[in-house]
Amino acid sequence: MFSEVEKNPVVELVVMLEPYNETYGQEGYNFTQIYNYIYDNFATKPSCMKLNDRPLLCIFNAENLTKNGKVSLDERFEIRLVGSKFNKYNNWEYEVPCISDAEPPDVVDYANQHLCVDGEIMVCPRYHAHGWERDLTLAEGLYDKQWSRAINLAREGKVNIVMIISWNEFPERTAIEPHWNKTAFDPDPYFLYNKTKEYINILKGIFTFFVKEMLETVGALGENQCRYNVKDDQGCMLDTIKIIKNPEGGYLGVYHSN
Repeated sequence: MFSEVEKNPVVELVVMLEPYNETYGQEGYNFTQIYNYIYDNFATKPSCMKLNDRPLLCIFNAENLTKNGKVSLDERFEIRLVGSKFNKYNNWEYEVPCISDAEPPDVVDYANQHLCVDGEIMVCPRYHAHGWERDLTLAEGLYDKQWSRAINLAREGKVNIVMIISWNEFPERTAIEPHWNKTAFDPDPYFLYNKTKEYINILKGIFTFFVKEMLETVGALGENQCRYNVKDDQGCMLDTIKIIKNPEGGYLGVYHSN
């Protein structure tokens, strides 16, 4: 997969370590060997996603892998624990239902996902497995509600990573890729695919917006200068924006938002 992405580098890839040793538990993992293998085979590839200038490595938070949220770390990686329950041991929320240890499934607000460290938030079209189920016909619009929350928080400058969940996609009914769905209220096999594409484009528009005020005065400022207290076209305040000359023409703005 890494090799294929490098042929057409439109995405970056992240390795996620899954619990695979059900017999011996955490003591049965040789983390030094695991980290070395991932680093040597994936982390140095140009298609590997980086977070804080280090290769990002996700580890699924499971009792037999990261007991009580504890796991041996490796300073070569930026490691994040991800899990389907929002609790003190997870860095990032992953999977639906969005349940915390204190929230039973019958009272949790599925459309009020947690905003996690690094500005991570998750979205998932529906879920049907392990006794949990939600929005099986897609008529409830849970996916739209979750995306709405993610986009609104992104406009406030609080979201940096949206994790789109399509885990065990057909057995657990989280599939987004085109497929025939006899229970969905809309029979279009591209229904969820098109929704996802639309929301991603909205999100990209927020992350790569056109800062009109900055461009109007860039000539007076020149390149490699800073401006303060600037707002983007969504009204989001930019703490600082640095103007950089684009080698291909024009200027780019590198910003920090509050």
